[in-house]
Amino acid sequence: MGIEGLEMPPMEEEEEESPQNGLVCFIDLDRNCGADCMAFTREPFESTSLSTQQSNCTLLVSAERLGRYTGGLVKVIKNAIDDAARTPARALDPLGKKLL
Repeated sequence: MGIEGLEMPPMEEEEEESPQNGLVCFIDLDRNCGADCMAFTREPFESTSLSTQQSNCTLLVSAERLGRYTGGLVKVIKNAIDDAARTPARALDPLGKKLL
């Protein structure tokens, strides 16, 4: 379609310049993991338990840190419960004075 005698040059497809690295988002497999994502960080966080891709994702880094800190808290609470179970209970009178 065009005006008779005029030929339209073929349209060149512009290649999008995007910072795609071949990686995909763990939430949406149709989405590329790259700088266009709000959770992406150019400098990866230091973590021994996350892969390179995962250490660039703020969401995954936060979840990993939360899991690590929660695990540490569970250990502290378990140790406190175990210590309390090993310590003999002391009897108290109604006024709060030690009887033993």
